[in-house]
Amino acid sequence: MSPPTKKAKPSTQVHLVRDILERSPQIGEPSHGICNTTIYPDAIAHIPGVTEHWHHEVQNRVDEILSFQNRNLTQKAISLFKKKNAPPAISGEELLQWHPTKKAQALAQALKTDPTDMNSRLELVSAIGRTQRDFPLEVFRLLLIHAAVACCFGKISSEGLQVVVWAQGIYMAKLFTHCKVTLNKIQGFLESLSAEEDASRREQRSFLIRRSEVIQTNMSMIQSYQKNLKKVASIAPPAVVTLDLKTLPNLIVGSRNQEGQKDEKIKVFKGAYTLFQTLRHLAILRAVTEELADLMVKIEPKRPISLVLKGKLALTTLTYCVSQYESGHKTPEVQKQIQTSFKEAYHHYGIAAKQIGQAQNATDSNILFEHAQTVHYFYRLANNMGLKLPRDWVESVLVKALRSLSVAEESPQVDELRRSIMDAMSQEGFSHRLQEFV
Repeated sequence: MSPPTKKAKPSTQVHLVRDILERSPQIGEPSHGICNTTIYPDAIAHIPGVTEHWHHEVQNRVDEILSFQNRNLTQKAISLFKKKNAPPAISGEELLQWHPTKKAQALAQALKTDPTDMNSRLELVSAIGRTQRDFPLEVFRLLLIHAAVACCFGKISSEGLQVVVWAQGIYMAKLFTHCKVTLNKIQGFLESLSAEEDASRREQRSFLIRRSEVIQTNMSMIQSYQKNLKKVASIAPPAVVTLDLKTLPNLIVGSRNQEGQKDEKIKVFKGAYTLFQTLRHLAILRAVTEELADLMVKIEPKRPISLVLKGKLALTTLTYCVSQYESGHKTPEVQKQIQTSFKEAYHHYGIAAKQIGQAQNATDSNILFEHAQTVHYFYRLANNMGLKLPRDWVESVLVKALRSLSVAEESPQVDELRRSIMDAMSQEGFSHRLQEFV
């Protein structure tokens, strides 16, 4: 009797949305001469869920690379004896079938030796992506994953992040096209169904209608992402900025004992802030963004601009969640994420505003203005969404917003926002609190 066969372990590289869908997106038998219709899975998943999946896939690959790099001497000797190099997913060999040039092969070979080599991986992504060939959608997704992985080993640069921005932009553009194709297929299939339907057809119609609604939401979300990415791509730093996050703790420790490192610390902080402004828009690199923000707070623990970094990151998340909500995905989960993102942003801006006291410069004024602006934005948003907020909490945050504006530098924007918040307080019945600001 033959031994039972072992079940294969599921691949760690799960399909983009296979674990997001509750059932197969395939549409089966033909109807009225219409061929089988296949819905692209990438076009069905909710976009925020997909970005979360990207983040986890990048982390899985990074962990796999670090495990490969940290092999002990025995394991390395066995690999050398068996002529085993890094797996294709680590070295980038999985991309070579689409662009098997000598240059691409050389770059993949370099990654076999050192999978953490940021420059080689980014160059491989650029070499394949800029051929302007019409690759399958999955190839463009892999280019984005590899570009993000390249920035996860401590060393990051403004040029490298622009490659990630470019890779995400081109993948989103291809995904938008797939969404349109999928939507047209669904509409064609629905039109082909006869008026007299059995239970199976009614279920199929209902399934397709739900999927078409999700796809339309995704298309709106993609446009929102693309709009932000274009802004990020257009703001190129005056010079290339490169940082190694592994060396920053040394600067933090050294600066406690050496006054001469003050200028170096300021220079590094400015470079880090430049990188942060791009990273905050790349959900796929969330872990790197949070690590950089934490290090910047340690470098400059008393500077308001460093205290507000996590708040800016939360505001970016809030913006995307609002886009999702306004695009039609009005679920309790999205509403909860909107409230959570606002509270996090408000918390960090509040700490920074308290640290500032009276604005000393334009940066301080901008932080105070953004603090008040965030409160007013969420107040209007909550009213539009019908969220029930505690009155004492609403009164407290509106008053704190006005206090931030009272110590900011005067400008037409500050004056307009102040009037809007005062009007909101009057409408809520908090007019007695306005005497403090007259």
